[in-house]
Amino acid sequence: MKKQEVRDALFHYLQPHLDYNPEFRFSLTFAARIDRAEDVVNRFNQAPASAHKTTVTSMTQLSYFFPGEPEPKQYSVKTDDDIRKAVDKVGAVLRDKALPFLDAHRDLAALDRAMNGGDARFDTSDPTNRAVRALTVAKLAGNPRFEQLAASYQAEIRHFPEMSRQQLDQVIEYLRTLQT
Repeated sequence: MKKQEVRDALFHYLQPHLDYNPEFRFSLTFAARIDRAEDVVNRFNQAPASAHKTTVTSMTQLSYFFPGEPEPKQYSVKTDDDIRKAVDKVGAVLRDKALPFLDAHRDLAALDRAMNGGDARFDTSDPTNRAVRALTVAKLAGNPRFEQLAASYQAEIRHFPEMSRQQLDQVIEYLRTLQT
């Protein structure tokens, strides 16, 4: 693992919630950002440059760490006892599954294996962003299956709006010019 990749990997722990007073629902979303990948992707990002600092390379829902259970994984709390039970459950999965997994996926090669390894549940970004970022990570990681993955992601979004297909095609053409 290259020290630069570890230093460039930034993990966010996002906490979406819904407040239905007196009920409160919450879950966790884990977002990884590898600056080197985002520097490439943001060349094609239509958002203002000021927003590029907050883009993320992958997003993983808490439900990923509960295979076989219904998605999305949410906790509903109304009482202090509900809160204690939910925190105990979330704390255990964070300690035993999520944090060790995230610690093991802090470089391009590991993130490539997770993003392009066949389990689409790992990254729940919208399909175009997922394709763009997964291919960027694959190319930067030196994945020998880059061309196969590119064809697969193009096929996956073939029925999407032209703008999405063009963005993916432009990123693929750019990635083909990169030497890794």
